[in-house]
Amino acid sequence: MLFSTITTIQSPTACVENLVARLGQSQARLIVAGDSKGPNDFVSTQSSWPVEFLSLEDQNSAGFSITEKLPTGHYARKNVAYLQAMRSGATCIYETDDDNAPNDCWQAREEFVAGPRCVAASNSSWVNVYKYFTDDNIWPRGLPLDEISKPLQIAIETTDPIQAPIQQGLVNGSPD
Repeated sequence: MLFSTITTIQSPTACVENLVARLGQSQARLIVAGDSKGPNDFVSTQSSWPVEFLSLEDQNSAGFSITEKLPTGHYARKNVAYLQAMRSGATCIYETDDDNAPNDCWQAREEFVAGPRCVAASNSSWVNVYKYFTDDNIWPRGLPLDEISKPLQIAIETTDPIQAPIQQGLVNGSPD
């Protein structure tokens, strides 16, 4: 079953409302990890609202040992949403942000991806995946700064499907 996860400090945004509507078309669910700045709840006017909101209190009582190690006011709170999705039977998790809306060609994810491009193992354990999509000098959050300028590793097309239980799509205009 497909789940999506976000962290947020605000009430449902238009982007989240759009995501939830699209997830609902596939019987998928959203798990939201709140934080110390809010929100206190996460409700919508949508008639079907397949969303589970985890306040800080909910996160702390969820029984995950990692929770006590996670700082508040930090993106790392999303780890609780991942764990809750897995506990709830997720076979695939779509990771996104509360300010990113699905575009017209967005579709629900499947656990197995057909025809992927794969990067061969190398001495580095890091890959700046953004370089496969743009020549702009950008990089994913968390990439060590000394990895930013390393040359692009060759991606090999494969016909064998691969298991990709956690996925994120390309983001137009807001690649944080």
